[in-house]
Amino acid sequence: MKKLVLMLALLSAISFSFAQEKSLVNVNGEYIAKVQPDEAEVRFMVSTKLVNMQEAKKTNDKIVSQAISYLKKQGIPEKDILTTRITLNPYNEYVKDEKPIQKYNAQQAITFKVTDLDKLPTIMSGLVDRDVNNIENVQFKASNIEEIQNDARGKAMLDAKQKATILAQALGQSVGAAYTIHDNTSTDNGSPRPMMAMYKSAEMADSAESPIATGDIEVIARVSVGFLLK
Repeated sequence: MKKLVLMLALLSAISFSFAQEKSLVNVNGEYIAKVQPDEAEVRFMVSTKLVNMQEAKKTNDKIVSQAISYLKKQGIPEKDILTTRITLNPYNEYVKDEKPIQKYNAQQAITFKVTDLDKLPTIMSGLVDRDVNNIENVQFKASNIEEIQNDARGKAMLDAKQKATILAQALGQSVGAAYTIHDNTSTDNGSPRPMMAMYKSAEMADSAESPIATGDIEVIARVSVGFLLK
């Protein structure tokens, strides 16, 4: 253990001495890629409130089963349909000037992936027609997000080198090899703006098959680089 501590201390001293002898320039690089989404992740929830606990669960399960069957008929693979939450809770419903009524709220949340965005408005409308009463979130994504991120990282490095070159030239110097590189790219990159939660209503039923503007996804790569100066 003592040998390891001594070795680390020695390496730190050598590194510090090297940095002292060489001129360094530290810069940040950034690149923003915009890409058209080609898939969407949809999360909906079915909620049923009844006085009888068994009836609440039974009714809720029936609606969920119908919704899942509909998704499969629309070409959504079973592997892309996932139950994310199931709850069955008692609660009191209060009515003015009357005793509270105990009821049970059965809920089940489902997430599924759509790879044909042209079908999304029809699928949303179909879920509403099958008594899905809460479409909580629609998030557009790119299936090749890792490839886009890696390309953006490379371009962020070029941006960092360009900035370093400008700074070095102002001092009559040039940029040498990279001394330190830190990738500050967020793993949340490519998670676009979620659509606002939508609730079943007459207005939604009338407009559910309206075209959906997906917009672009922004993939942001950021790096911090220390260059040696010559």
